[in-house]
Amino acid sequence: SDANEDESKVGVKVTVKASEFEKTKRGEFVAPKRGCHDATERIQNCVDITDVKAGLLNVLIKHTSASLTVNDARRAEELEKGLNELIPESWNDSFLEHTMEGPDDCPAHIKATILGETMNVPIRDGKLALSENEQILLCEHRNVGGYGGGFRREFIASVNEAKAQEVLKFKKKTTKQSVVNVSEAVRDFVTKAEDETIELVHVFSPKGGVFLSTAEDAEAFVDHVDSKVGSNAALKSSVFGASEMLVVEDGDGQKMFAGEG
Repeated sequence: SDANEDESKVGVKVTVKASEFEKTKRGEFVAPKRGCHDATERIQNCVDITDVKAGLLNVLIKHTSASLTVNDARRAEELEKGLNELIPESWNDSFLEHTMEGPDDCPAHIKATILGETMNVPIRDGKLALSENEQILLCEHRNVGGYGGGFRREFIASVNEAKAQEVLKFKKKTTKQSVVNVSEAVRDFVTKAEDETIELVHVFSPKGGVFLSTAEDAEAFVDHVDSKVGSNAALKSSVFGASEMLVVEDGDGQKMFAGEG
């Protein structure tokens, strides 16, 4: 959802199960300091995607006090500032109990849980399906990095070719509309593929974010996030997240969601 844009693109990517991943590489990223840093080039140099016409890149950072998100690297300081305001270190003085590793430690784990340690990005014609102002950011939430390794963060990058891929466009009915329900479009996409071996669907919408919810609760959820993050658009985008993975039963798109989610 993105109230600032009348039209947004939602890429729907269909993949096979994780055990069929063909390319898996390990790499490291060394952050210069605490904060959010562009890790896109480092990840791309780790695993070759040039021969993948349509697929999915999965990146897992093997740490719990750092995270990954898709956002605009030019807004990295805005994102870091918003995270510090959303999860303040002052919580150590009130209710956090795990304080023996420093005031930044427990808040770092909370931030990493909100943003997540994995990121899935579509691959299209040998390139990541990101716009010029969208990057994979590694968010280092600690002052001195992880235990025993400092700012050196290890990641695993996996590539899988997709069975089908399509970019769908949705237009908001009004400028005030904050949520667009794409459930039916995703269902139709899977049904149209007519492939019973499809097991997972990846839905990617980095500009505004994508999340699972019942239709009636979605607006309330967005309003609640707005009340917590205020006007910080970078933080809002990362809190919502850019992608969702959905399970498909028997290649039938109608079995993907419960109710109207």
